[in-house]
Amino acid sequence: MHPIDNDIKSGEYKSIYLLYGDEAFLRRTYKNKLIKALVNEGDTMNYTVFNSEKIEIKSLVELANTMPLFAEHRVIVCDNLKLFSKSNEDLAEYLKNPNDTTVLIFTEESIDKRTNVYKAAKSKGQLIECVLPKDKDQAEKEIATWIGSRLKAEGKKIQKEAWQEFYNRTCESMDMMDTEFNKLLSYVGDNETVTLEDVRTICSGFVEDKIFDMINALSAKNVEGVMNCYHSLLEAREEPIKILSITRTQFHKILVAKNMANLRYSKKDIAAGSGINIYFVDKTLNLARSFTEEELMGFIEQINELDQKMKSTLTKTEQKTAAIEVFLLNQIK
Repeated sequence: MHPIDNDIKSGEYKSIYLLYGDEAFLRRTYKNKLIKALVNEGDTMNYTVFNSEKIEIKSLVELANTMPLFAEHRVIVCDNLKLFSKSNEDLAEYLKNPNDTTVLIFTEESIDKRTNVYKAAKSKGQLIECVLPKDKDQAEKEIATWIGSRLKAEGKKIQKEAWQEFYNRTCESMDMMDTEFNKLLSYVGDNETVTLEDVRTICSGFVEDKIFDMINALSAKNVEGVMNCYHSLLEAREEPIKILSITRTQFHKILVAKNMANLRYSKKDIAAGSGINIYFVDKTLNLARSFTEEELMGFIEQINELDQKMKSTLTKTEQKTAAIEVFLLNQIK
């Protein structure tokens, strides 16, 4: 049983919980489990959330030392405040001798285990590392178990090839997987089995998002970032010709948005004229500032030439894959 589930079942809670690691979904899930178990509905007197980095540690310690009112526990949540990135004497002193009627829940994306606050929390609290196994096979096995249990709870199954496609498209984070899984459930409705076509229909946004990230990395001359995005697309079994086509479309949208912004069109008009979702216009315009109009037109021209070459002389998938990689690397030089 997971330590947090065990504490909830026994009703015996630690005074300190530190949930850390790069899987935001796990941090959020464990935090919400604790809150649900510890905080009575509507209780605002004994439940406090800090989510601003401007927190005063002395005020936090003072609140933590305050007895709860008409409740068994006072619950304080500190969301990703970077409190475990450097030492702090006031916080460390409290964590060494915490108030046993207060439960402090810290969530942190990253921590420094050399700090006095980490060492104090480790000696008195429950520390949960929210990450997936580094071994890819083990990580996929754990995720498959998680998704499998959710499918079973919904009375549904997933085809083997559909699962592999779903995993390849969403395995970057459990947050992405959770979002896409919920969309899949809504899409399949009363159908008992999730098919490959279902996955390809619902998770199609993955390709556009990944190519946008690839162009963003390209603008920063980040070779590793560009290659990681490209290889993620290949691992998701996207065809090289499709990757190239969507890359051209993305560059064209950026070019249109840039030109319209220069002519002082409104965001609404830019969205309509470029085919960009209005919610992503700002993000696209920020990226557009990284390129000149000539550069964008040059990218599109080069892609057109490569597209012709791939269709006429490059017959093997490996050749097409390598050709796109060379094209991307050439843009960074």
